[in-house]
Amino acid sequence: MKDVAQCDASRCVRAVAGFGSLGIDKSENRRIQSSLIEETTMRSEVSVTFKNQLPVQIELNDAQPMPSEAARRWLDAQFTEMACEPLRPTGKLLTADKVVVVAEAAGPQKFADPRWAHEFASAATAALGKPMIHIDVVALSISY
Repeated sequence: MKDVAQCDASRCVRAVAGFGSLGIDKSENRRIQSSLIEETTMRSEVSVTFKNQLPVQIELNDAQPMPSEAARRWLDAQFTEMACEPLRPTGKLLTADKVVVVAEAAGPQKFADPRWAHEFASAATAALGKPMIHIDVVALSISY
């Protein structure tokens, strides 16, 4: 069973389907297949840490991914709407910098709105192309 759990979802289902010969009934076989597929599903989450507060965690596991161009437009609009300033003195604005400064400008208040927080997380993961993102607003840093 250990070897089966280390494969991709389609191979796991095929491998588990052959367990009938090992004395596993059909209902147990279906349960094993379902759990293996769930385990291999891509996890997507954005967490944002503000000073003296618990991190805000936004899970996107079942969400429809935002197209990358739409994500960039959404971040641009938020950047402008919140009158954000580039982090770098040269004025060059990297996408990661934009995500950090929008999170900083939004503050815990905006992240308290589940719809806005979900849109932010969707835009951040799509624009950066990373499923797991942590934003430390205090340090103005981002990690994947």
